[in-house]
Amino acid sequence: VPRQTLPASAATLRERSYPDMRYPSTEYRLLAAFRIWNAIEYFSPYKDLLDRGWAEALTEAIPRFVAARDAREYGIAVAALAVRIQDSHAYVSGRIFDDEIVGNGYPPIRVRLIENTPVVTAIFDADAARRAGVGIGDIVVAVDGRPASERLEESARLISASTAQSNADKATLVFM
Repeated sequence: VPRQTLPASAATLRERSYPDMRYPSTEYRLLAAFRIWNAIEYFSPYKDLLDRGWAEALTEAIPRFVAARDAREYGIAVAALAVRIQDSHAYVSGRIFDDEIVGNGYPPIRVRLIENTPVVTAIFDADAARRAGVGIGDIVVAVDGRPASERLEESARLISASTAQSNADKATLVFM
């Protein structure tokens, strides 16, 4: 009996992306929360490995998405929901998030946590590091006048990662 040849890939339904909305209305913010939650609910194979139930993530996210007073708070609400995924592949990006929340570039140095202390472990731009008076082995005490530990904790709360070690490693990239 001859078999029907199926297409190599299924036709995909593209959802609207709303690229011009810097700060969506409440209805669109909720739509975003539901879309994110549903993608994980129906397509993630690892929900059973999460520290907390995924169903609870939506009940926690809705008030955050509704209460977001501006684009920055909305970006943080989206990041908080992404963090609940506990997957190093999940990340949040966009104009507001990149420019105002985590920053849109990387410093000319690499910082790693050594015994829970941020230490400069590599220099990518020797001239910039020399002008700033930074060298390998230096301990980062503060960034822009704020204690490094505060900045690091703030960054870690916005980053989804599979393990605590991965979260700390990713957080050191953006906390500067």
